[in-house]
Amino acid sequence: MDFELILHGKPNAGSHKVTKGLEETFCQDLVDRFFKSMDNIKETETLIVDARYWKGKWYSVYTLWLGGKITDTADRTSFLAISLIVPDQYLCLVSAVYDLLINARDEAVVETYISRTGKYKVQDFSDSATFDRLVSYVRSNCVNLGEKFDSSFLQNPESTSQKCCYNILDCDSRAFVEDLKKYGRVYVSGTYVSKDSQLLKTDKYLGDLQNAKSKLGAQEAQITQLTTKVKQLESQLTTKNSTAEGVLKSLREQVAQANNKCTALEKQNADLIQKNKRYQDNEEQISKLLGVKVAGHTIPQQGKPITESPNMMLKSHLPVINTVLLVILLLITLICFLNLGNNESSATTYEGQRDYDKVAETVSIDTDTEEERQGYIDAARESSIIDVDCEIVLFQDNVPISSMEMLDKKKPLTIIVRNPKEGYGFHVKNLSGEIKDGEEFKLEKINKDEPIVIEYRSNGIRKPNPANVITIK
Repeated sequence: MDFELILHGKPNAGSHKVTKGLEETFCQDLVDRFFKSMDNIKETETLIVDARYWKGKWYSVYTLWLGGKITDTADRTSFLAISLIVPDQYLCLVSAVYDLLINARDEAVVETYISRTGKYKVQDFSDSATFDRLVSYVRSNCVNLGEKFDSSFLQNPESTSQKCCYNILDCDSRAFVEDLKKYGRVYVSGTYVSKDSQLLKTDKYLGDLQNAKSKLGAQEAQITQLTTKVKQLESQLTTKNSTAEGVLKSLREQVAQANNKCTALEKQNADLIQKNKRYQDNEEQISKLLGVKVAGHTIPQQGKPITESPNMMLKSHLPVINTVLLVILLLITLICFLNLGNNESSATTYEGQRDYDKVAETVSIDTDTEEERQGYIDAARESSIIDVDCEIVLFQDNVPISSMEMLDKKKPLTIIVRNPKEGYGFHVKNLSGEIKDGEEFKLEKINKDEPIVIEYRSNGIRKPNPANVITIK
């Protein structure tokens, strides 16, 4: 195989040595190009393959570049290159050229031109004997197949900015030749990623892509499920809001009905008070007619003075007196029952009336005045009656609270009294703030260790109904 060899580098300054068959201008151009590219080629050991078209003729150039660790005689960064130039054809086994030039370096360059550490031992390449030894080694070991250049190679494509790199394992392929035609220069080194490695990475990437697609599909399905669930929850929330609004509307109507009922009962109470007053007036008139001691007053008879003894008079009128007192007692009982019954707490009224009857039986008619007797009865009645159930309802987020387990202490609370009573009001313990019917309030304790107690009750001495008492721990 016909070839030429160039040894070039920078032992002290730019220097080269070339075989005699190579055209000088081509040689000088190639050497100058590598010298100018010294700082741009970053590889420490690589084979640079060029397809050069020079003055109507094709050349394939295989340059073993040694840089990075090479220093000149002044310990400055330098390089050394061995270029194998083949005219009119390119070699098929590029890996064999790589091995040939590496072995030539080890056999004829190291310890002659450079030391094993990479430092130049000569000032230039002028020594012919040393150079001939290098050429002889290459010529005796160069066995390769070549092919002719054809029109598919691009002339001087070096303007491309893309760097084409091949691993030694892949440089003997048709793909390598196609890239050489396209780019004009290809870098070959054992440090570049091989095609097999790229294929393995590609398989891995494809596997990762499939896994990612599977995960994406699962996540999209989950997103669809969550979107459907969100829509369902929104629908439920709308339904609950509508239900809560309906409940509130119903409660407002019940409150209005209760208020109307309370107004009617107050009117009935006023009528009963007027009737009671008329009964008292009738009692006084009856007493005057009978001339007996009733309600602590002595009412004289009209006409002639009394000649009978008090005992005889009392005995003679005793049946009438008993009848009158029985009528008065029945009237008082009826009035108390109507005033305190309120229709909603019949059991409580019954208990109060029973206590009232017991007191009425024990009050002495002979020794007490009517005012004192009535005071005793009223006190006993008030102390024994429990407040009525006012139907208290709790709300949070417009939803009724059916049990204290549902109560969220961090959220505001609303209390609606469905059956409010005149004279009743909210009384609180350990709560910071006041409470109004139908308005939100925060559950803020004054003493965090004590429970909050909320009572809706009367201001008098009646007993609070347990149904109107709320305890929040």
